[in-house]
Amino acid sequence: MHDGRKLIPAVVAGLTLGIAGTVAISTALAAPTKKETPKESASEVFEQGKQAAADKDWPAALELFRKADKLKPRDPEIINALAFTTRKTGKLEEARELYLKALGLRPRFPEAREYLGECYLELAKEQLAMLKEYGDDAKEEYEALASAFKRMAAEVEGGSAEPAQPEWDPFR
Repeated sequence: MHDGRKLIPAVVAGLTLGIAGTVAISTALAAPTKKETPKESASEVFEQGKQAAADKDWPAALELFRKADKLKPRDPEIINALAFTTRKTGKLEEARELYLKALGLRPRFPEAREYLGECYLELAKEQLAMLKEYGDDAKEEYEALASAFKRMAAEVEGGSAEPAQPEWDPFR
């Protein structure tokens, strides 16, 4: 018959080795097998977007500026660039909202102000094209809007003091 007290150190040593081995194996299994790449910074992605925009690759620029916006939300420069490329892809209403968001974050932002104005001009031009498609049913409205464009251009050039907005005639 064996003395149980002599077995206790052997059992404790066996358990300790078993636990240590389990911890070592689970740590090795949890370790990544390849090096993780660091996340790109918003400024790096923004610069890539600017290069895509310079190349007039609007879809790529749009994707990059969206990514930069996710990495650094509420940055007026990024939002303005996102608005610009959104406008270049023809999504004028979405671009308008983004310009307004950029201006809400930085009210004195000349580039965003300029591009918002260009966006409004493009939206107005769309309306003019739609009126033209209506044909004779909208001939008078087409001419009125075209005339408003001309008055506004003359006013901007300093050639006319006439108001850009004609009086509204509800009975025409």
